[in-house]
Amino acid sequence: MLNKKIEKVKNEELKTTFTAKLILMKTMLDTQGQISALTQQQKEAEEEVNKALEKAKADTTKAAEQATGDDKLLLGYSDDQIEYARVWLTLIGVKPSELNAKTITAGTPLDSYDKGSATYPTDAIILYGGYSAEGQIVCTSNRNGTINVYPVPSHWQIGAEIANDPEKVRALTQDILDNVRVVNVDVRNPRDVLDVIKIQK
Repeated sequence: MLNKKIEKVKNEELKTTFTAKLILMKTMLDTQGQISALTQQQKEAEEEVNKALEKAKADTTKAAEQATGDDKLLLGYSDDQIEYARVWLTLIGVKPSELNAKTITAGTPLDSYDKGSATYPTDAIILYGGYSAEGQIVCTSNRNGTINVYPVPSHWQIGAEIANDPEKVRALTQDILDNVRVVNVDVRNPRDVLDVIKIQK
């Protein structure tokens, strides 16, 4: 009788141990499956990242090659020619029939038609198209990507009362000097810049 009870207890212990082992094995298998799934997801994510990096690198290389090729279009032209074209495109925006550039020496009256006019403090450049409707720009370069723009009218249309009074002419032209503004010059597309350089006189 005692032996049967001992046997029964042993069987219960074996059954419990076996069940515990089965549960542990199942848990381990489930964990292993999750690890495998996570590993696969990580691998796929890494592949996606690598593909994205390769594409970005290829796009950057292509863009750099394109930029380098375009920049070469301006080789052989002077800094002034390039700047004049960029200034015109920045401030006027459209290609003129031709682009003229003339130096205005320091001491030249802003209004050469009337006595008493203030004068240019430094040499300046006047850019103008083939005809007056295309516009004009009077400026000096700071040689750092910016220019000083003088708001000089293309036509001086002041009344006789002012024209005959040197003090009023001086005040009017001095106001222009006092309102010179600094403008950032856009680098612009080299092809557009080249188109304007080609029509410079």
